[in-house]
Amino acid sequence: MTIQTDTLTDMLGQVSAAELMWNTDHIARWIRLSAMPEEWAAAEYVRATLESYGVATRVHEAEILVSLPRSASVSVVGSDTATFQAYTHSFAPSTPPGGLTGEVVYVGRGTAADYQDQDVRGKIALIDGLASPPAAWAADQAGAAAQIFISGEHLHFMIVSTVWGIPTPETAGRLPKTSSASITRADGQQRQTGLDRGPVRVRVETETWTGWSTARMVEGRLDGASEPDTFVLLSGHLDSWEYGAMDNGSANATMMEVMRVLAQNQASLRRGVRALFWSGHSHGRYAGSTWYVDHYWQELYDGCVAHVNVDSTGARGATAYDEAHAMSDVGGLVAEVVQQVTGQTPKIGRMGRNSDQSFWGLGIPAMFGMVSRTPLDPTAPAEGGLAALGITGMPWWWHTVEDTIDKIDPQVLTLDTQVTLAAVQRLGSARVLPFDYTPMVDELAAIGADLQQQAGERFDLQPVAAELGRLREGVAQLNKVVERVDDDETAGRLNRTLMRLGRLMIPLNYTRSGPYDQDLALSVPPLPSLQPVAELAQLDAKSDAARFLETRLLRERNRAVHILRQANELVAGL
Repeated sequence: MTIQTDTLTDMLGQVSAAELMWNTDHIARWIRLSAMPEEWAAAEYVRATLESYGVATRVHEAEILVSLPRSASVSVVGSDTATFQAYTHSFAPSTPPGGLTGEVVYVGRGTAADYQDQDVRGKIALIDGLASPPAAWAADQAGAAAQIFISGEHLHFMIVSTVWGIPTPETAGRLPKTSSASITRADGQQRQTGLDRGPVRVRVETETWTGWSTARMVEGRLDGASEPDTFVLLSGHLDSWEYGAMDNGSANATMMEVMRVLAQNQASLRRGVRALFWSGHSHGRYAGSTWYVDHYWQELYDGCVAHVNVDSTGARGATAYDEAHAMSDVGGLVAEVVQQVTGQTPKIGRMGRNSDQSFWGLGIPAMFGMVSRTPLDPTAPAEGGLAALGITGMPWWWHTVEDTIDKIDPQVLTLDTQVTLAAVQRLGSARVLPFDYTPMVDELAAIGADLQQQAGERFDLQPVAAELGRLREGVAQLNKVVERVDDDETAGRLNRTLMRLGRLMIPLNYTRSGPYDQDLALSVPPLPSLQPVAELAQLDAKSDAARFLETRLLRERNRAVHILRQANELVAGL
């Protein structure tokens, strides 16, 4: 794939560090709690500024469920009474008035396995690590009365619901049922030392407001010249923890600057660009982006060619571009634009389930989230920093009160914005969409082979492997046709084929629930519907559990084969 070098180089030079910092500074004047008046004020600023750039706008109003932490404290009960600074978390219920008192039980990382040999019913689980949905769910399931998380050197604002977006009747029961609070590592180590001397009782007191509120989400639109019904989705959340200059004020500024430069060069766009500034990301578990999917499903399915997500750009010290996240069909594009703009060649990692990735079920290719990353400090203590808590690439002030404008580097922000602009411009202007499904077919084939090895003779995945073998040949032929395209009519037909391939293969590779629903806010393994073959191999073949699971796997294999056959028919028809 070749980038239109002259046009893109000119556009990259139009990115203004001064404009980026101006907009970041103005957005970071407000504490932008989801669906609250200060977020509305920030949304109005974004809307008015986009309009001044010549970008058409609209404001979506949506009733979403949000949860706003208000206060928390943790106190040791007894002769050596101590009170520790604490945060509570979105969707963790408030304690009763006066708090909740109980014995503390240390449970390591708080996985389901950590509770197998410990009875925490009616007790308070002390957990190493950031507050997270899986840990909160495991504590709920184990019967803990509350959870206390040891958050590291700094306290971080978090959300602990496993429900992605607004709950449905099927998922509402997974909303957290017990209170939670986080304390620092220094305080947590005091607590663990106390446990070594015998039972420790603590009082946890938290307050969280959870309810329905009206979100206002800005959408900016630029139309394309020759394919007006298709568009690139550029998105990022507007809401924030505290002032959120990096997360996500600078990213909002990146989006605005991309739209400003594209508006000045709109003639280069064959297809449109929609910029969406979400509410409900931090305090609603992606409620805003899922609302948009639910209400604009058909437009997205028919017309969205790709999703470029932008989160936490411009961080001071974020000099690493050696890793980028993208679905494998657009991994080549991402590697190319990052290398061209920054000079660094990134390793392309699999997309994680975060950053408003609410569009996988529709089969829309996705990329980014973070653009630059802070390098891992080899001199930092092993037990300190976010890396020790499983968060890599983010600076220490992520999700803290310290996320302020002084943490933004104008040069890094400019470079991040240029990378984002390059990707969006390429997706919006290329005659033929810059997608290659060969890496995704190879990825699925490798996963399938590994699962077959785990399953042994207990389950046959050969029908899936056979369809993938055919599809690799078909995609190779498709790529040859793409290389020879020299007219818009043929290009349009190929673009529809490329989009349709994504609609088929991406949900198979990335989702359990498919096009019409959302998976839980938990990690999703590749080819998720067939992953349980490994579990089948461990079960007694004559047991009910094995026979039930085999039935499920047969149905999932049928689904996978049917999807892949549709993909083969699609490429064979060229």
